Parts: sequence; C-alpha cells; structure tokens
Amino acid sequence: ITLASQFGYGTSTNNFGAEPLITSFDPVAGTVGTLILINGANLSEVTNVNFNGTNALFTRSAPDQIHAVVPFGATNGPIQVVAPSGTNDSVTNFTVTFGVPLISGFSPSNGLPGGEVQISGLHFSGATNVTFNGVPALFFGVTSDTQISAFAPGGASSGPITVAGPAGAGQSTNLFFFTPRLTGF
Repeated sequence: ITLASQFGYGTSTNNFGAEPLITSFDPVAGTVGTLILINGANLSEVTNVNFNGTNALFTRSAPDQIHAVVPFGATNGPIQVVAPSGTNDSVTNFTVTFGVPLISGFSPSNGLPGGEVQISGLHFSGATNVTFNGVPALFFGVTSDTQISAFAPGGASSGPITVAGPAGAGQSTNLFFFTPRLTGF
C-alpha cells in the first residue's frame, strides 16, 4: 500500500491481499473423483481447497475460478478455500453422493479363511459390508474410493465377492476360491 502526501510517498513493507471469496460451485453434489468448478473472487493465490475439512486436488483455471476434485474421505459440508490473505467457506454445503460399488478385480483369486484380499473397483467410499459368497468378511478397510482390503471369513464357500454401500451393492463377476484344507483324517 502506498500513501502519498505533500511530504512524499510511503509504501508498506507487507503486501495487501484481498481474501478469497466463493460465490458458487457446480455441481452441488457428486461422488469421490467428481470435478467441481468453484467460482468466486481473489482465487489466484489459493493454496488449499478443502471439502468439509478434507484436502482436495485443484487447479486454478482463472483468477476467479478453480477446478477441484472431490477427495476420498470427503463428507457433506462447506467447501473452503485457503490463501495467504485468509480463508473463505462456501455459504451452501456440498453433498457427497455415493455410487453403486463396482468390483473390477481382486487379488489373490483364492486363499484360506483369514487371508487378506485386495479388492479393486469404483465407488467404495462409504462401503458398509463386504461378503464372500454371502458370508461377511472377518474385517475390511476402505483404503481409497477404488481399493478395499478384506480378510476372508471362515465358513464361507467359493463364490463371488460383494461390496455393499449406501447406493447399493456390487458383485464380482469372478469367483473367489477357498483353498481346500485338511481338517482331520
């Protein structure tokens, strides 16, 4: 900031920065991985974009526009932009939607009860259940929207793997085979 008077000019040692402002975003709902256009003002210095506190990947496409990708782990809530000059939260909330899980593959294709199986696919955010031919997994963890780590249950027979979530359930087209084992003789 420069101040001029009859005695000369004075310039501040710090730069003045206008705080970023979100005026709108589109679409207002989407699944993990959806590209969101954020409109506003003073967005050229933005260093972080958050979806209800979860960091997102983004690119600045213009001084008043940002494209951000809905991150894994995002929940319903405001979108926030962060710049050195300040932060701003959207007035309206973004809604995270869930797609029907789609299993594209799993590895290994066979194993024993208690063995770990990596399941690949889409729309695993919010998964509520993983079953092996109808029997719930011993334990499962969603590591990303495209990856689940599950442990094969005892008492299940060879068959498809199913992942259930808020929008429905998806079943593998390939079968998981339980390795035969000797339980007595």
